[in-house]
Amino acid sequence: DDYDPGIWYRGSWTRRGGVDKTWAHTMTESGAPGAEISFAFAGTALTYVHSKGPDRGLAEIWIDGSRHSIVDLSASQTEWQSRSRFCCFEKGRHVVVIRVAEPKIVDLDSFVVE
Repeated sequence: DDYDPGIWYRGSWTRRGGVDKTWAHTMTESGAPGAEISFAFAGTALTYVHSKGPDRGLAEIWIDGSRHSIVDLSASQTEWQSRSRFCCFEKGRHVVVIRVAEPKIVDLDSFVVE
């Protein structure tokens, strides 16, 4: 969940509760370019659970210090619990960083580690 104490937030982020269609009814969001979320995990795959919508923007995904991809969170209508999966890492500890790439909202609902 986005409230997990193992998740680090850098920059301006807002935590929201009472969001019915998210996992655990919470989410954390930012529209500040350069704001980051980081999370260390042990596994071979990670799923980033987020929303999509007309006010959402681009999220840069960095894994183990290298830019892995850009996830476009924009959509014509709000979509809750959308999933972006990143896989096939070597067994062991990894670090993911999600960075707000433009002045539009990027959010975190939860992570799923495999």
